[in-house]
Amino acid sequence: MKKIKIICALLLSFLTLSFGNSQTTKAADNPSDYSVTPVMPANQRKDVSGYFDLIMTKNQKQDLAIQINNGAKTETTFEVYLNPAMTSDGGAIDYGIRNAKVDKSVPFDIRDVAKLDKHSYTVPANSSINVPIHLQMTSQAWQGRVLGGINIQKTGKGAQTGTSENASMRTKIAYSVALVLQQKLEKITPNLNYKTTGPAKVNGYATIQMSFQNPTPTIIPNLIFTTVLKKEGKTYIENTSNEYSVAPNTAFHVNLGLDAQRVEPGKYQLDVVARSGPFSKWHFTDNFEILPAKADKVNQNAIFPAKAGIDWWKVIAIVAIIIFIIALILLVVYWRKRNKKLDQHSPDVQLR
Repeated sequence: MKKIKIICALLLSFLTLSFGNSQTTKAADNPSDYSVTPVMPANQRKDVSGYFDLIMTKNQKQDLAIQINNGAKTETTFEVYLNPAMTSDGGAIDYGIRNAKVDKSVPFDIRDVAKLDKHSYTVPANSSINVPIHLQMTSQAWQGRVLGGINIQKTGKGAQTGTSENASMRTKIAYSVALVLQQKLEKITPNLNYKTTGPAKVNGYATIQMSFQNPTPTIIPNLIFTTVLKKEGKTYIENTSNEYSVAPNTAFHVNLGLDAQRVEPGKYQLDVVARSGPFSKWHFTDNFEILPAKADKVNQNAIFPAKAGIDWWKVIAIVAIIIFIIALILLVVYWRKRNKKLDQHSPDVQLR
């Protein structure tokens, strides 16, 4: 029976190797060897640190500085851009979008009043430099806050983290320092506008996408959307979003996932409640229609899960191996019994 156990163990090992699914991911997070520090001016708000929050006047001129500290053993080149604050579809304030198109409600484009001398700076090994930022305010008065950000990232060799073995895990480390401009401290009552809802393809997946706008010069914090979408009277999607932090004077999207299913044409009824803390609440309703042509366009080349089915070849292979194991065991048992009977009936042979 010892031989039988050995044979079974080998066959079971074969099954595990053949049909098991094992995957190993290797990644190495290389810590960044540089840092960024804002050099605070005299008109910085005293209760704010880590980013620029300045009280400005009309036509005021002022120079700011960002310090880039290179801790590497070699000189390093950095890209520096000044971008308007936007609201990402994930619900965060994003300072890293170059060539962003600002909303019509913004008092002014921060790129018109804040300028850089250039976009590329080389910092010697184990050294620091200051990058100047030149402010020239408009002649117009404005309310609330205008937000932007200075975005800094390493370029060239070593700009990415992760391993070359898994390119999908390689990312660039970037620093953003917010730049907030205001003429006076004042409380702005936030507002939220609903724009449209329709199908869209997001990251390769078909979704239902709602569009909103913050037309006010203030951040809307901790904004949560609770949505019920019905299709021809029957509940199609119920969704509660994560918390959004909405930048002033920005348009953004809230995406309703379809669990990797196709967009269906038809008539829809939308009911959405948006809450920011205990005091701000908005309620929107809308009726809209998704035409077959629009649904087909979004569904085309979108990512959908493979249809679940039985892998008959794998089933047949497993059954065949099991039958083989059973047959082998029976054969060995039969063989042993037969030999035992032959031994019992065989005459003794004596050598003389």
